[in-house]
Parts: sequence; structure tokens; C-alpha cells
Amino acid sequence: MRVCVGLPVQDTPSVWAGSASECLQKGFNLRDEYRDDPLITTALAPVEPASLSDETLERVRTLVDELEVPIYMHVNESRGCAPSLERLEKLGLLSPLLAAVHMVKLDSADVERVAAAGASVVHCPQSNLKLGSGLCPVPLFKDRSVNVALGSGGVSNNDLLAELRSAALIASSMFPAASPVDAHDWLQTATLNGARALGLAESIGSLVPGKWADVCCIDLGRPNTQPTYDPAAQIVFAASREQVSDVWVAGRMLVRDRELTHLDTAAVLNRAELWRVRIAAAQVTE
Repeated sequence: MRVCVGLPVQDTPSVWAGSASECLQKGFNLRDEYRDDPLITTALAPVEPASLSDETLERVRTLVDELEVPIYMHVNESRGCAPSLERLEKLGLLSPLLAAVHMVKLDSADVERVAAAGASVVHCPQSNLKLGSGLCPVPLFKDRSVNVALGSGGVSNNDLLAELRSAALIASSMFPAASPVDAHDWLQTATLNGARALGLAESIGSLVPGKWADVCCIDLGRPNTQPTYDPAAQIVFAASREQVSDVWVAGRMLVRDRELTHLDTAAVLNRAELWRVRIAAAQVTE
């Protein structure tokens, strides 16, 4: 499949690295290893700003500026977190290369900051609902022509179509005074806007000549999506992931008639169980 690997950066030691310097060294070694792979790209992925020193963030900014590598990080993630946007702006990290994830603790000045900088916002509605952390004001960003992409807070929220429906319903009910976002705009949020946020819009995100053939087919012939007058509206408000019938990445078929063509499902589940046991054991030890 296609993946953009986030290269973690944090000051505190972890099993990955003992310092921010080691994080960056290991991350860029990985980036160099996969530099010529058409399916693998990388981005810098620092932890939330409150957990990083100014010195580390300035090093990240220097690398971002020199290499024009995208950066994504959790920003203004919850009501209880320290405001981050003003600090990122002062440090020069609020730019078109930044994809700010979550963005729920905001005021009108924050929306203007993001719009003026040309940064992207990654909306993770089900994660925000699960944690009770707040809601990203997507329609307000849309009113300011900010690129808003759709994401999830992790593997426990990995149903993109469910995320898409939640995002659309939340926006309609929680921000009625803002300009409405129609189904076609929401579909773009889940496709091309995500590619834009990761700096990949020139090669993926839409089906046009010259881009990679990354195609996802959704069967709208099911009773719950019939009759269909507007395919985009049915995908956003009615379709489920069980209706994904076929998938191609770079022209290679990975799912045929809802069956994986190149992965052994039993082996994948077995590996997941082995990791569950290993992680659970580590948690008990701690």
C-alpha cells in the first residue's frame, strides 16, 4: 500500500531514541533508505508542542525549511492543553508545510493565523468525540479557504467512511451559522485534501492523467445506498466500509471483490495477537 511515515521527534527518551537528536538521525536514515520507493514518503512528526523545547522546534523548522519536508503534529488538541499556534508562529513553524492535527481549542484569531500561513488542518472527529476533547470548527476553516483533511486519532478509529460521516454531521449541527459544506467538498476532504496536507497532491488524491492510479471502488448498489441521486452524498451520509469492493494502489489491485489479493489475513491476525501479548506484558512490567 501507500504510506507517508511520520518520523517521530521528542525530547524525552523512548524505545525508539534517547533524545531529539537521535530521533532526527534515525528518522532521516529511514528517509534516505526509502528515498526512491514510489509508495513510501516521509514527514517529520514531532509530538505536541508543549512537550518540546524551543531548541528542538527550531531544529525541526530548519530541517523543514532546508528539505521542504512536510510536518504534522498534534496542535491545540484539547481544551486542557496549552495554546500552541502562537508559539509555532513565533518559531516559524506555522507554514504551508504544516498539517495541524485535531485543532479543537481555538478562537477566531487562531483561525486567521492558520489561514494566513496557508497551513493545513487534519480533522479527527471520532477521536475527538471519544475523548470528549472538543470539536474542530471545520466550516470556519472552510470559510477562510483553509485546506482541511480527514484523519483518525489512531487504529481504534480507522474507518474512514465513518469518520467522514461523523465530520459532516457534526459540522451541520454544531456550526449552523457557518457556510454549509456540501457532500462533494466533504469527499474532497477525505481524498485530495489529505494528499495536499502531506505534500503529495501532484501525484495522488484525484483521478486525473499523470497521477498514480490509486482507486477505491464503493458499491452503491446495496439497499442502504439506493436509490442514488448524488453518489457523493451517498458515500458521505450512507455508505459503509463493507461496501468497498476493489482497491488499486499505483495501478496494482490490492482488493478484489472485498478480498485482499496480496496479504494473508490469518497471518496478519496472528501477528497482531503476538504484538498484543508483547505489549500487554510490557505494560504489566511497567
